[in-house]
Amino acid sequence: MPNSLVLLNSSQAHCARIGLSFQPSTWRRKPMSKKLKKVVLAYSGGLDTSIILKWLQQTYGCEVVTFTANLGQGEELEPARRKAEQLGATDIRIEDVREEFVRDF
Repeated sequence: MPNSLVLLNSSQAHCARIGLSFQPSTWRRKPMSKKLKKVVLAYSGGLDTSIILKWLQQTYGCEVVTFTANLGQGEELEPARRKAEQLGATDIRIEDVREEFVRDF
């Protein structure tokens, strides 16, 4: 998929800039005891979780539901929702947890 290649190339360039090794060819997939149908991904809309979203779809052929916690980020939430939609998330959840966050932390 073109989008995942762009993300992987972008990740590789980012890692090179900050001095980290990026070698997807060395990643290993553990066999699953049963086929995954649906995965819920804690999603920020950033590069890491966007790559993981595509990886889950391509590696396991499963539906990916994204969950983003609204902690008061404001305008950052809409771009995250749009990116999840563009990457093929089957369900996009953004939950307002500001009250709980303030109360509990």
